[in-house]
This record gives sequence, structure tokens and C-alpha cells, in this order.
Amino acid sequence: VRVPARLQCQAVVLPVEFESAFEKLQAYLESFEPDVVLAFGQAGGRSRIEFERIAINIQDAEIPDNAGAQPRLKSIDPNGDLAYLSTLPLDAFVEALKASGIPAGISNSAGLYVCNDLFYRLQRTLRGKPETLSGFIHVPYLPEQAARKTAGLAGVAAPASLPFETLKNALEVVLLEISKIPFTHR
Repeated sequence: VRVPARLQCQAVVLPVEFESAFEKLQAYLESFEPDVVLAFGQAGGRSRIEFERIAINIQDAEIPDNAGAQPRLKSIDPNGDLAYLSTLPLDAFVEALKASGIPAGISNSAGLYVCNDLFYRLQRTLRGKPETLSGFIHVPYLPEQAARKTAGLAGVAAPASLPFETLKNALEVVLLEISKIPFTHR
């Protein structure tokens, strides 16, 4: 991925686990002190890159996470706000991606699984730092993942997908948009 010269980027791969995903991200937040945090997750069935607008204070896992946890109708933070909004410039990101020929949009549901949980905890943690932009982005399956979902099922179409190169290009477009933001607090 080409990173604009004025940006420094750090990437971290998080586990798909309710308890440890945000803990691992939080350690990076404390050591790196970023201006922007882009959290990514994969959402089967989506046909475009979707910027999540809102994280809600609910966990309701239809399947267990990778550690076996399966919270049902549980608050992420019983004393927390009902929801938090992304602080990313969603419209600008979507417009830039569409102008580059990449399918993109805004979603109003990050689901109720680990993605929403991570997004909620991220926004809750950064709510006192308005100078730090943050949010969550869902990407579709890769074509080879979509094909595996329907392998051996006659007459069943593979779920929507986007090639890796398209996802890589999308990240480059978003990073270019971020590089245009005048961060002056540091």
C-alpha cells in the first residue's frame, strides 16, 4: 500500500474475539497516539466498502467468536451511552472511492458481533479526544473466500466480493483523503 509522505501508519491484526480485540487495539492506541484510527472488518454479503456510521451498545452473537464467547443481548458497557458515531469524514471517503470507480457507501449497522463491539469501545475510548478521528470500515469477502462459501452447492451463487487489488486501492484512496486533513494539534 502506498502511504502519502506526510502520514505515518501502523497496522495491527486483531483477533476476532470480544474480550481481546479491543485490549490489543488499546495497547497500540496508547503507544502510537494516532491522529486517525481506521478499524476494518469483513462482512460477508456486502458488495461494497461500507463506512459504519454508528456503533451501538449491544452484543448479540449468533455464532461464537474465535475464543468461544457468544454473548447474547448483552450491553457492551451497562453504564455507557447507547451509541457512538464515527468521527471520520464518511461522505468525503465515499465520494473519493466512487470517483475512483470503487463501490462504497455508508452503513448504519455494524452488526452485533465483534466488529460493532470493537467500534463501540474505540469510539467510547476516544470520545474525549475530538482531535482524533476514528471509525469502522466493513469490506466484502475476497473472490476466493466467496467461492469457498458455495463450493459444492449446486445452483447457489457465491456471495458478493471484491478483489484484493480493489481493497488495496481503496485503502490508498482513503489514506490520500486523510493526508488532506490539516492536523494541527501535535
